[in-house]
Amino acid sequence: MNRQIRCTLILFTTAAIWGFAYVAQKLALGSVGPLTLNTLRGGIAFLFLIPCHRFLKWFDRKKGKVSKEYNNRTTITAGIRSGIFLCLASVLQAYGIAGSEVGKAGFLTTLYIVLVPIFSIFIGKKCGAKVWLSVVLAMIGTYFLCVKTGFQIERSDLLLILCAVFFALDIVSIGTICDQVDSVKMSIIQFMVSSACTLIPAILLEHSSYIQIWNALPAILYSGVLSCGVGYTIEIIGQDGLNPTVASLILSFESVFSLLAGWLFLKEYMSIKELTGCLIVVAAVVLAQLPEKGHAKAA
Repeated sequence: MNRQIRCTLILFTTAAIWGFAYVAQKLALGSVGPLTLNTLRGGIAFLFLIPCHRFLKWFDRKKGKVSKEYNNRTTITAGIRSGIFLCLASVLQAYGIAGSEVGKAGFLTTLYIVLVPIFSIFIGKKCGAKVWLSVVLAMIGTYFLCVKTGFQIERSDLLLILCAVFFALDIVSIGTICDQVDSVKMSIIQFMVSSACTLIPAILLEHSSYIQIWNALPAILYSGVLSCGVGYTIEIIGQDGLNPTVASLILSFESVFSLLAGWLFLKEYMSIKELTGCLIVVAAVVLAQLPEKGHAKAA
């Protein structure tokens, strides 16, 4: 099989895993609270990624790559900062999903792709006209998705939009030091910190029983192992053989898969107005990731 085709299939698989994870979260939240879900999911991802780190080292050796030496202190600092952002984003997302359809949750979360170039202004990067156009489209799409009669936005929608903000902040913060850190090791620290941040609050505030956790375990395992562990690992492998713009466009289909998953497993249906909002958000996401005119594409 052609390498580009293989990498494309890998990234579509990643997008599908992440999209269907919205259903897993929704099902888990029927038994445990958002704080408990984040603690368990992050802990499972932390444990799963440790052997994944060894696998990727083996993968690099097999391809003849020489392992780069990274600054451990920078990796640890970045992992802690990213873990805090991830924790805030994940908990807000879980609270939002609990009160919303998973398809809508997927599309609102995907707004982080539009927000990233805007936040990048604060670290010295410029935004072109297409980015501002994507922002306008995203606002229109969000209106169709969220605003009911009487111009009322539901609390769950606001939480999901705020979740996209923290995901964007996380991506921007990582982008400033991504070439200086071991990305998988940083992710291991990230999930450990994210899980630790909600451990005590989950115990004190949610009081989840062993039976509740057991009932939610399949969904929690999907979120921790497949969404966080497998998804993250194969994303790195898939991106290695594709143009970064193409890769990010494929991964943005996470939102489309979330809509499909909600329809297949939860029998969730959207109105014509909401579906129109989804299409506009997809257009905004795609536009935000297209290269500017005159800019050379990455190899």
